[in-house]
Amino acid sequence: MAFAGTNISLSQPDITQKLTERIDDLKQKIAAWGKRIRRFTERSRQFNHNRLFQSDQKRLYKSLERSKVCGAGQGPDQADIIVFWRGLWSEPVNHSEGPWMEVVASQGASVTPMDPITITPEDVAEAKEISKHTKYDPPNRTAVDIIDTLRQKLAVKCNRLKRYQKSRKRREDNALFTKNEKLCYRRLQQSVNDTSGLPRRREDVEKFWRSIWSEKVIHNETATWITREEQRMLEVPEMQHVEITEEDVTQAVYKSPNWKATGPDKIHNFWLKKLFYTNQ
Repeated sequence: MAFAGTNISLSQPDITQKLTERIDDLKQKIAAWGKRIRRFTERSRQFNHNRLFQSDQKRLYKSLERSKVCGAGQGPDQADIIVFWRGLWSEPVNHSEGPWMEVVASQGASVTPMDPITITPEDVAEAKEISKHTKYDPPNRTAVDIIDTLRQKLAVKCNRLKRYQKSRKRREDNALFTKNEKLCYRRLQQSVNDTSGLPRRREDVEKFWRSIWSEKVIHNETATWITREEQRMLEVPEMQHVEITEEDVTQAVYKSPNWKATGPDKIHNFWLKKLFYTNQ
């Protein structure tokens, strides 16, 4: 006798071990499928919440406020409801009118009476405007619903104002770039908290270049790649000696853009052109 789909036979001596391994394998597969189903359910719930948030935020908030498990029990008895409200409104309550009542009365006497309020048609129209969250929702009945509607309208106005400010800043930057590139770049640098704008000190410039050209560095001169490169460079013709004159430096400086990004010395090419003594 053998199990269908397996090589397990009751005549085998290790039947218990093989059955245990088979059961463990099935348990792991079931657990893996269960986790996969839970992940899919969670992603589906998040996707539905995102879609509902884009279409109807009020409905989403109401669904989140509801408890996950809603009981379907019967409502309270009518007699209990009558007893509850009668205990609040019908039965007289004896209060202890202590001296604090006189204090409150004396302080309330100095309060200026409130002026009468006249409700205009504009007020009614405004109230009707906030009485509904969206055209698909029922009218707001409670103060919480009205506050929620006003809060979301305020958030929409704030987002619209932020978009307008970003759009205006982009237009200003584009217009400034066409008129004065230097000032545009300076403002961009200030936006990233680079407000110094001052050139480097002479000591810093000398220290920077001295660390590159003056200080001696010990290298591994016996490396194999050096020998390989020497053999490869034997076939390369030797470059003729080029003497850089003052005129070459002057022409190179005058051909360079005026306000191109500076190097570590923080000096623009404009000043190198005007201060021609620096080319000597």
